[in-house]
Amino acid sequence: MDKRKILLISLFSLVSLGVFLVILRYSIRVKQELLFVSVPSYLVSNTNCQYVNLKKELTNFPSVLIYFNSSCPICQSEAELIHRNFSENLET
Repeated sequence: MDKRKILLISLFSLVSLGVFLVILRYSIRVKQELLFVSVPSYLVSNTNCQYVNLKKELTNFPSVLIYFNSSCPICQSEAELIHRNFSENLET
């Protein structure tokens, strides 16, 4: 009788662990899918002062979208630094 109880408890524990792992894997997958958002179709200015369609640009290859407040001095200096780094990387 004791062996049956141990077997049932072990079986219940294994099934519970399996269900938990399936739920955990599903929730991780859902969180990863939420990281990829749909980009609206906006016209934005790139670093060469040309207007591009944001949706078309971001679907062709991996991209970085940097948004900043143009009236903020810290944001302006950061944007200049980012532009300089991108320009240097394109030359090499």
